[in-house]
Amino acid sequence: MLLKQETTKPAQLFGDVKINQGSYKFMGQTLTIDTGEVQFSGPPSVANLNIEATKEIKDEDLVAGVRVTGTTMKPVVDIFSNPAKEQAEVLSYILTGKGFSTSNSDANNALMLNTALSLGTQLGGGAIDNIGSTATNLIEKFGFSNVQLDANDDGRVAVSGYIGDSLMVKYGIGVFNPGYEMTVRYYLLSQLYLESVSSTLSQSLDIYYSFDIE
Repeated sequence: MLLKQETTKPAQLFGDVKINQGSYKFMGQTLTIDTGEVQFSGPPSVANLNIEATKEIKDEDLVAGVRVTGTTMKPVVDIFSNPAKEQAEVLSYILTGKGFSTSNSDANNALMLNTALSLGTQLGGGAIDNIGSTATNLIEKFGFSNVQLDANDDGRVAVSGYIGDSLMVKYGIGVFNPGYEMTVRYYLLSQLYLESVSSTLSQSLDIYYSFDIE
């Protein structure tokens, strides 16, 4: 490593840092670093990244991983697997160690919700914008439409979607405060619907009629 400092000018750093052994934290999961290189060619706060970390899924003879390129100021994160899988399923392998079952739709839906919510609670900045849409792809894969992933200032993350035109399902969890809330809404008419809400603290079943006031 070479550090250069000229009078009245910011320090400049040149050289490479290579990681032979180590681990990389991605969304709470510990991956093994296969390739790790950080290159400095100017300001110490701006370095080029070349990092690849993987997780072995022994039960399925599969390796899923994360590849980080770009710079420390604007990293680019991609996910991959060998053998190749869809992006949504690769993310599921990384976060849960499991893929999508071809025979158990209930297990798939639970796995999909957990994976999407894990993604939603931990996405931040521009680091992984290129896979941000994976959360909604997870849900749409199972026949949901108009999928939305929302987070509010109170630290609650919710994912919702429609099955057909009449059934809406919404599942939310607290990021800072433990607890969940499951909402199922069935539209009898466009303005009349039944709504069931189950949460950590309570359960309710209501009927609503909405109308406009001119």
